[in-house]
Amino acid sequence: MVRGKDGRYQSVRGAHGVGKVLGKNKWVHVSGIKELTQTERDLITKAENALRNEKATAIDFTKDVIVRVNPVEKDGAVTFCYSPDWNVTTEPECGLMIGVKGLNSGVHQFRVTKPAKVPYIYHHKWMFVTDEYTGFDVREAKRWSETWENHPVVRALMDDKTEYFRLRIGKKDYWQANVLEPIANNPMDE
Repeated sequence: MVRGKDGRYQSVRGAHGVGKVLGKNKWVHVSGIKELTQTERDLITKAENALRNEKATAIDFTKDVIVRVNPVEKDGAVTFCYSPDWNVTTEPECGLMIGVKGLNSGVHQFRVTKPAKVPYIYHHKWMFVTDEYTGFDVREAKRWSETWENHPVVRALMDDKTEYFRLRIGKKDYWQANVLEPIANNPMDE
């Protein structure tokens, strides 16, 4: 997302290409792995090998898996996250996560995280895939991002310094109560 001089958000990927970048983390749907840098793909391969060889665990890439790649955290880290509703909802849930750190040093640390009782959700899912992705309508997902980012309800939440909006929108209950329901009750004129 890019915020223009007029203050409106527009759906544009950054120079990183496919994947949503947050800090030093890049999140990408499994379908976009081939678009990552060689360094990022190598980390994913190292994580797969470590899980298979040290934990007898294989990632099921036939399911919707989101991959978080961080080449610097704990000497290289990758987390695989299953998303049970990736193609069917505007903000898919984050399911079971399996992570590996220490990929560049070979001293691996493993972590399995079960889904939270109140699930975390992904925003701007179109960023995680290429424009050619066929699991959902990428153009419609971009339109939805622009709609909610520019909605007066969201603008008011962002302007309220006590709301901590960007820190809280990742939880499904907050998102539904504070964004989706108010937007449904206050549609914007197109």
